[in-house]
Amino acid sequence: MAKGGLIMPVIQHLDTALDIAKRKKEEMEFRTKRHNFLNSKEGVEKANAEFQLLVNSLKTKFADIKEVFPNFEIENKEMNSLIIKGNYLLLNVDWYNPIADTLLEIDPYKKACLKVLIRKGKMSDRYNDMQNYINIYNKVYHYNLFYGNVYGWELEGVNKANGIDGTDKYETADELAETILQSLVSNI
Repeated sequence: MAKGGLIMPVIQHLDTALDIAKRKKEEMEFRTKRHNFLNSKEGVEKANAEFQLLVNSLKTKFADIKEVFPNFEIENKEMNSLIIKGNYLLLNVDWYNPIADTLLEIDPYKKACLKVLIRKGKMSDRYNDMQNYINIYNKVYHYNLFYGNVYGWELEGVNKANGIDGTDKYETADELAETILQSLVSNI
């Protein structure tokens, strides 16, 4: 049984032409700001630093996992790559930035990206090679500037609004490290 009271009609606010114009101008300014950042040496340096934060976070979090599963190993021999292997799993985290002064796509094969691959299978005698493996996690992330001056890693193909409406999904380096390691250990 409903309690007494007045039922008030819902008043819907419609944007005026001026409201729409202001929002569109803000969106255009943000797109320009994002493009300039991604197409700058500063953007590349920030992305490279963020990759190092990701690697450090993976190493820190992995140290706790190694206590539980001591047969896992971690390798960080190359500056833009990290490998974790053990229990028939191989995790590759690779930062590709083929062009030194931009994160933007120059052509379809030269866009800066973070590739994360987890394979399950038997390790061969060759360096970090697997036999009869299956890919169980294969994701590509891009470093980006989001609405509100927030920086982070976005999963390729997820964000449809291109950061304008503030609903984009992104992860910080620490959050992404957790996501990656959860995917790894859930497949043990």
